[in-house]
Amino acid sequence: MQLVRVTCRYCKRSHVYRPDDLIQIFGDVDVDSLMHRMKCEGGAGHGQLDVKGFLPSGSELVGLRIRRLAAIKFQRVPVWKDD
Repeated sequence: MQLVRVTCRYCKRSHVYRPDDLIQIFGDVDVDSLMHRMKCEGGAGHGQLDVKGFLPSGSELVGLRIRRLAAIKFQRVPVWKDD
C-alpha cells in the first residue's frame, strides 16, 4: 500500500494521502507534477509543496493519520451577457 506525503515547506504542515483519492481529483499524473498543482491550506503564497511517494512499514502505519476524500463539491457560478 503506497501512500503520498505532502509537506508545506513554509508552515511545516504534513498530510498523508492515498494515491487513488488524488487520482480522482488531479487525474493519473506523476508525483512530481502534484508539486505544482496542489496548494497549501494555510495560504496560497507558501510556494511549492514537497510531494513524495513512500511505502510505509508496519511500525510506521501504527498511528499514521491518512486523509481520505469524503466528497467533491462543484460550485456553480453564473456568467451574464448583455444583449
